[in-house]
Amino acid sequence: MADFWQMVWETGSGHIVMVNDDQKNKETAPPSTREISHYQFTSWKEKTTPNVALFVGFVVASREVSKKYEQEKDAPVIVHCSDGQGFTGVFVALDIGVRSHEESKTSVVDLFEVAKRLRQARCGIISSLQHYNFIYQ
Repeated sequence: MADFWQMVWETGSGHIVMVNDDQKNKETAPPSTREISHYQFTSWKEKTTPNVALFVGFVVASREVSKKYEQEKDAPVIVHCSDGQGFTGVFVALDIGVRSHEESKTSVVDLFEVAKRLRQARCGIISSLQHYNFIYQ
């Protein structure tokens, strides 16, 4: 976990989103202190699909916090899950969709293009048909 906190410190991030209920990899204390918001979605277990409305609500709520944080500081939001690909990819795709909807004021978001671009940037993200289908729900 030392690498995790090094990344948090080097990027200057103060907003962390954890998209699973992984209890075995609890972060150890960082080397120094500063205020960090850590949001965790605990209702998504491996090999299951969460309630769509609950998860989208989590994405939207996290988006509101990150907008406030982005105004105060130019630093990334860190999103992670147990493997860094599946649940994280779904969260990032939906976050991009919410952001696109807000910025363009249109009700149409090309989720196929969003998923395609994410997979070009990171091989293996949105790692299963179940994850891909969930984005469309």
